[in-house]
Parts: sequence; C-alpha cells; structure tokens
Amino acid sequence: MDPLSQGVLGGLAAKSFSHKKECVAAGAIGFAAALLPDLDVFIRSSRDSLLFLDYHRQFTHSIVFMPIGALVATLVVWSVFKKRFASFWRMYLFALIGYATHAPLDACTSYGTQLFWPFSNERVAWNSVAIVDPLFTLPCLVILIIAMRRKSLVIARMGFLWSLLYLSFGFVQRDRAERALKEYATSQGHTPFRLTAKPSIFNNVLFRGIYEHESRYWVNAVRVNWWSEIKIYSGTSVPRLDIEKTIQDLKSKGQSQAAIDVGRFAHFSDQWLYSVSNNSDQEAIAFGDFRYSMLPTRDDPLWFISIPSRLSANEHVEYIMAQKVDSQLRNEYLKMLWGR
Repeated sequence: MDPLSQGVLGGLAAKSFSHKKECVAAGAIGFAAALLPDLDVFIRSSRDSLLFLDYHRQFTHSIVFMPIGALVATLVVWSVFKKRFASFWRMYLFALIGYATHAPLDACTSYGTQLFWPFSNERVAWNSVAIVDPLFTLPCLVILIIAMRRKSLVIARMGFLWSLLYLSFGFVQRDRAERALKEYATSQGHTPFRLTAKPSIFNNVLFRGIYEHESRYWVNAVRVNWWSEIKIYSGTSVPRLDIEKTIQDLKSKGQSQAAIDVGRFAHFSDQWLYSVSNNSDQEAIAFGDFRYSMLPTRDDPLWFISIPSRLSANEHVEYIMAQKVDSQLRNEYLKMLWGR
C-alpha cells in the first residue's frame, strides 16, 4: 500500500503493545520501521527495466527477513530514542512490530508480495483492499494523531482494531464480488478456469472481476454495496497469451534475454498476459498485465512490456506504464463507483 498507510498501521500496532511512558516513542519507531521494507524500490537498473519488479515486495517483505529489517531500523534510531526505553531490545520489539505489519498489509492488496521468500517465490495477493484506500488510511491516521497527543494506549488500540476490522470486511467484499462474478459468468454460458476480483482504486465497493474461459480472458466490473445490492457492468474479452509458445518463438529468433524477460513478467502478473498494441512502436510486439486497467471494464493495461523486432540476444525488453487519467475516464469510473 501507500507509504502513509504503512507507517500509520505500524505506528498504531507498536503503540498498542507499549506502556504509557514509552508509547509516543514506540509509535514513532513503529511508524518508521513500517516504512523500511519499501526501500527495495531503489533496486533498479537502467539496462533492465524489469529489475525493480523482481525485487519490489521480495526479500525485504518476507517473513524470514522481518527480524533483520527490524534490527536495522533499531540501529538507525537507537541514538535518538535510547533514553525512552529500558533497553535496546525493548526498542527492537517495537521496531519488529512495526516492520512486521508492512508485508501482510501489502499482501492484502492485489499486487503480489513474496511473503515466503526464499522458500517460495509465490506472490501472495489476497485482494481485500485497494493499494490506496482513504477509508482505511484516514481514520487510522486521525486516531494515531489523537493517541500520540493524548499518550493514550486505549485510543491506539481502537485504531489498530479498526484497521483489522476494515481489512476483514474487505475479504467479505472480495468474496461477494467473486461469487457474483461466477454467477454472471455461468449465466453467459461460461465455465471459468480461474477467476478473481480485485478492488479498484480508493474503495472496496467496485471490483475488477476477471476470469479465463476457453483460452480467453474476460473482464467485468462488479459493484458490491456494503448492504445487499450487487451490480455487474459488462466488459470485454481478449485472447489469452500462450506464454510457453511465445517464449519458444523468441528463443528461435535469437532473442534469448527477451524470452527470459517474458517469463519474469508472466510471473509478476500471475500469468495474466495478453497481446496489446504499442502505439509508439508499431513493429514491436507487446504484452500487457490483464489484472489492471484504469477502468475495471477495460482491456487496456496499466503497464506492459514491449519487444522491438530487432532486439538483440542480450537486450532486455522495455517496461512501459501505459495510461494517463483524463476527464472521460474519471467520469466513467465515478459513474460505476456510485452505481449509475
């Protein structure tokens, strides 16, 4: 999720387990430690544009790395806060609590988090909350500020409880959206091979529902009211990319690095790949991540990879962020969000 949400949750969690005399410092340390895992975004390469996809939400987000990351956070802030705690290890406890909230919160989104690295490279995505959701973040932020000003453990615990309840409600909303999507697919004569619903930006009401049927990917928006009403907005479909065949074709052309990169991008996108057009290079082939679009009914991707026809054996593919928000997209999105 966004850094503010991560820091606020880490601060609330650490403060909730502290004593009153150390609660302000514990909250500050929890906030700071919860931000630390996202330093992996600086692992980048000008030559390999997919490198940051490999490492973002990887080792710094894994369960086994949490004690190490917390130790780093404690060493960084020890000289500032050491007078507030009985010992170094007491401070370490709150850093560990804050750091440990980060990866599970990321796993609640749809991006994918390698919680079990190095034992597994599975990208865990529970799809219960949007990457940015003000209804989650703003109440937690307000409660944290009040708790810090009043040095109140009770208020902090109320904020932490709110965060857990909101995330749990997101699982309920996701399951409702997936059930509605499956029923809709069945009504269309489809038998989904795999199916998932992902919350759209800023809310847990409007979901992007995608499924695979007969070698095609289908997308529909599912609006799930907080009470009972469910509404489907029909979308479109695209042919599923045969990833193994594509990799073999690239190898036969001598584009061995591009073949490897397609496999890397397929892993990142959980195999939801399809062919798209690259308007800036008509001779290139391009593959998009079907999980994301600016509108939950559209098939134009948020990001894709492009492979020029004359790419050499050792050259990497190009990673491209595709879309910009305009007034028409924004208005269409808001109409669906409000159920119009």
